[in-house]
Amino acid sequence: MRQNLPLALFVLPLAVSSCSAPVPPVPPANAEAGTAVSSSSALPSAKPSAPPRGFVVARSRLVAGDHITCVLNDGEVYCWGRGEDGVPGQGNKLDLGDTPGALSRAAPIDLGRRNGARERATVLGAGQRHACAALAPLPGERKARLACWGYAHALGLDDNRGDSPGELGDAWPKIDMGEGTIVSIAAGIKYTCALVEDGSAREVRCFGEIPGGKERFVPVQAVDFGTKERPFAMAAGGLSLNVAFEDGRVRSVGVVGKDFLNAPNVRVGTEHVVPLPGRTIALVGGVGGSCALDDEGALRCWDFVDGGAIGHRHCPEVSAPILLGKGLRAASAATSGSRFCAIVEGDSSAPRVKCWGINQFGALGVGDDLDRCKRESLGDALPFVDLGTNSPVEEIAVGASHTCVLFGGADAGQVKCWGAGLFGELGTGEKNRSYGRSLDTMGTHLPFVPLPHR
Repeated sequence: MRQNLPLALFVLPLAVSSCSAPVPPVPPANAEAGTAVSSSSALPSAKPSAPPRGFVVARSRLVAGDHITCVLNDGEVYCWGRGEDGVPGQGNKLDLGDTPGALSRAAPIDLGRRNGARERATVLGAGQRHACAALAPLPGERKARLACWGYAHALGLDDNRGDSPGELGDAWPKIDMGEGTIVSIAAGIKYTCALVEDGSAREVRCFGEIPGGKERFVPVQAVDFGTKERPFAMAAGGLSLNVAFEDGRVRSVGVVGKDFLNAPNVRVGTEHVVPLPGRTIALVGGVGGSCALDDEGALRCWDFVDGGAIGHRHCPEVSAPILLGKGLRAASAATSGSRFCAIVEGDSSAPRVKCWGINQFGALGVGDDLDRCKRESLGDALPFVDLGTNSPVEEIAVGASHTCVLFGGADAGQVKCWGAGLFGELGTGEKNRSYGRSLDTMGTHLPFVPLPHR
């Protein structure tokens, strides 16, 4: 494996089942050679209280990508779904979660050992075909490090990492993201970014490249957005990186335009003002769109069309502030770009979930396969997802064609997933089985993911 050691920079990714054309390799990120070491796109965990008034920095424990899902529990990372790229981290290319009992017996991702102790993860991020975990620093240490595995071209490698024996663990070079603490991770098809906090300063540092654009962060670079404002949230799209700043503006780098493949490359720091009633306090994104949340709980979702105008090509009517229902507001959200979900509060003590957009494979979880894109299908007409438990939903992740939630309360640490179970991404122990297209697959019929730590 090649390594490169010079210099020092948003998720949930989308519904593209594969990359048909081979992608040229990206030079590898900064790596700690020979170092022995031990989670959309997502907004913060929801709590049964009013949304915070300050800017929200996401710290994801649940992430999803293109037929992959990962969860963080007490410093350990478990991944399941498509094994082609090695994301389940079991040292083979086998799918995980599509046969009975396999996931409950699976080992966590082997992050290796450092100073005699097992490495622990603090936050997760996932691209379409790779995943990353921020590693806990040693006492007094100021070095920010990432462990990333999966698709080779997202990591700047010649071969996938995690699909063969011996590729993880102590032999796994970690990525040096410079000094500071990683507070959130955002990943696209071939790039990964970390929001790094160092004292009162905060900056976005990336490695890889944004396809279709000229932005290459090799090996690791801090992105200069042309402002002194502090970033607080990132949204990683397929062809663009969007970052929210404390002046209320979203600044982008990559390709912005109606035709994603032919649109001109935009300059770093291209600004977009998200029209919300209050100030933007959080941001999420997928390969084709983003969602912003304001301090009043209003939510607006869009993709960059017509040279950067606010709009959405999949569901034109969802670009306006989303109607979630009388007395309801969003506490958190996630998107794949064509499907959107929000953790909603205001009607009960336990935050619940509503999803809208394109309903492929029943991924909206409402018991049918009808899209929810028109205004008359939103608001009070938009049903809650029946999850079969009164426990509060703390995090939500939207993948290619599936959706997952992480519970708190009596079911703390438990996960449920619905949508298409093509490669085991639902973790139900079944192959080619979907949940959410009929009411008899939701509620108490929707099983908890049998995680090894439960």
